[in-house]
Amino acid sequence: MRIPSGAPLTIHARLVGNQAPVVARLMRIDEASAADAEAWRSTEMLDDGAGAFTLDLKFADSFRYRVVAAGLESPVYEVRVARAPRVASLDIDYAYPASLGTAAAQRTGWRRRLRTRRDRRSSDRPPGRRAVSQGRLTFADGTGIELETHADGTLAGGWKVAANGSYRVALSDRDGLKSNGDTGVTSFV
Repeated sequence: MRIPSGAPLTIHARLVGNQAPVVARLMRIDEASAADAEAWRSTEMLDDGAGAFTLDLKFADSFRYRVVAAGLESPVYEVRVARAPRVASLDIDYAYPASLGTAAAQRTGWRRRLRTRRDRRSSDRPPGRRAVSQGRLTFADGTGIELETHADGTLAGGWKVAANGSYRVALSDRDGLKSNGDTGVTSFV
């Protein structure tokens, strides 16, 4: 199973053919501890009184689990926690109007606020860490531009800076996981 990081997950188990009261336990091991057989952690599952058990979980990292009840043990299942793509850095290319007599410039690996002068053209290339399939740069006023995806995994888009503002970059990967645009916040004047 694959779930987004922080998403809720409910595990259901049913013990068939048993009328005696039993305790069901979820045995869990984190991916990082998988080599240590003694690293399995136990959590009691909620009993509905009719042989069904549940446990609500929320995890940030991948893990494996099995259910143990009345001397029986389920197979081991794996839960892969996936993270939405995010902006690792921004590369900014500046193209100034000829009337300013200023040469084009580039700033790479920009992670915080960007300040530019009006009438400057900006082009952002936010490289993603995951295989990104789409990106959108959205300005504070709700307008935005779709970013062009390149074969090397980078995205690019350009606009003319004409007023103060800010933008966010939202990304989605090929599996449909989407960032909410909280990364890549940048201001320009």
